[in-house]
Amino acid sequence: MKWWSPPKQRQRWGESKILPSDNWGQIFFDLFYVGGAYNLASIIKTSDGGFQTLLYFCAAGFPSMMMWHDKLYFDARFTTRPGHDAFHRFLEVIQLCCVATALS
Repeated sequence: MKWWSPPKQRQRWGESKILPSDNWGQIFFDLFYVGGAYNLASIIKTSDGGFQTLLYFCAAGFPSMMMWHDKLYFDARFTTRPGHDAFHRFLEVIQLCCVATALS
């Protein structure tokens, strides 16, 4: 396994369509957001619906939404496979930990 290799463009214009493959890391990453949506819904359900609730909802929801958007944006355009290197594996673990911490 290599230490680091540059990401490769997933496909070029005019080539046949290549669908990204799902793996356990991506499914695990998506399930964090299911739990996060449940937590945000429980904030709204159990509160009085004031300005403080709206502010807390936005402060908890928007950062996690942006982390999800940035990861999907990168994964849709680039791939680090077949040489899935140690640096990008470590980066995925850090991303999962950040998302888990933000949504817990």
